[in-house]
This record gives sequence, structure tokens and C-alpha cells, in this order.
Amino acid sequence: MITVEKLEHHISHLQEQHRLIDREITELDCHWDESVECHDLKKKRLRIKDEIETCKKKIAELKLS
Repeated sequence: MITVEKLEHHISHLQEQHRLIDREITELDCHWDESVECHDLKKKRLRIKDEIETCKKKIAELKLS
């Protein structure tokens, strides 16, 4: 069963992944570089951000029920 605590823990893990990818993007200077590697990192970072938002919505739903 999914609980608020499990979702919050998952969000923390995703946020750490997001920070690491963001740091890697910065180190590779991907802001001006449109290489495949930079593009893939940006897509992965966006997918993680979307998953974080989905988890936050689930938490809100669980708290309402």
C-alpha cells in the first residue's frame, strides 16, 4: 500500500537524482551545447521533475481522503 511517508521518501530520492543531473548538466556546460548527451540529460531531468509532481499530487489526494 502506498503511504504518504513512502511517497515523501520517493520524492526525496528523486530530488537528489534531479540535483545530480542538474550538476552534471552544468559541468558539461549543456546550456549552450545541444549534443545528444546533453539532450538526453535534460530529458531525464524533466522526466524526474514530472514524476516528483505526480507524487506530490498523489500525496495531496491521500491527505484529502
